[in-house]
Amino acid sequence: MSDHKDAPIVIYGGNGFVGTAICQLLAEQGIACISVSRRGTAPAYLNSAQHPWLDKVRWLQGDALSPDIELLQGARAIISLVGSPPVPTFTQAAFDYQLMMNGTSQVRVIHAAQEAGVNRLVLMGADIPSLLQTESFAYYVGKQQTLDAAQTFAASSAKRQAAVLQPAGIYGTRHTANGMALPLSWFMSPLSGLQRRLPQSVQNKLPAAFIDVKKVAAAAIEWATTEQGFEGTEQGFIRVTSEQLQIAYLAEKECSR
Repeated sequence: MSDHKDAPIVIYGGNGFVGTAICQLLAEQGIACISVSRRGTAPAYLNSAQHPWLDKVRWLQGDALSPDIELLQGARAIISLVGSPPVPTFTQAAFDYQLMMNGTSQVRVIHAAQEAGVNRLVLMGADIPSLLQTESFAYYVGKQQTLDAAQTFAASSAKRQAAVLQPAGIYGTRHTANGMALPLSWFMSPLSGLQRRLPQSVQNKLPAAFIDVKKVAAAAIEWATTEQGFEGTEQGFIRVTSEQLQIAYLAEKECSR
């Protein structure tokens, strides 16, 4: 593992919705980054002529289920965004697949980081309503496996640190496989604003408010690059809740006015 600022940040799932936002921010900030995905290419709906930051990212083919230890050995940090949507599963095969995507894949990245000597991890978790926190929901079980493995990783050495981001629904402009834009912000952003205006007693009974993908990306980069370390955390481990992400986002918007 390299602590040098010029060392790259490795991103599993870097060409996905959140991953692309992270790669763009890193490239625009002049921070070296490597996107690892099964396809191994930049998102097809983007081109370097209109998005010159694409050429500043190294796009590699790889699999979180079988991480390349040699690639990780020179990393400054790892950001892992691998997962699948929180949909119901009606067969054992579907349950096992969702568990593999949201749990096993993340756990293997964590173990690979430890083997490669990488000391800084940022992982994508989720804000899951208490009603869905059940062993019959593979998405929840997988996210819990990620949390447990991240906490164990951080506790294994005073040098190791792990942050698990737990946002609720994330909005922004998603793209389908054929490149069609889905501007989720059009309805998710207003709904989020309305929810924050409800009485706190009502908000407490609802899922957490939606959050902008740009804020999630900025938070991931902040935890991956902060030089102060994870001060005030227990054994170098922190869960960044959706509420904490939202408060930081609102404060940032207020400061920018």
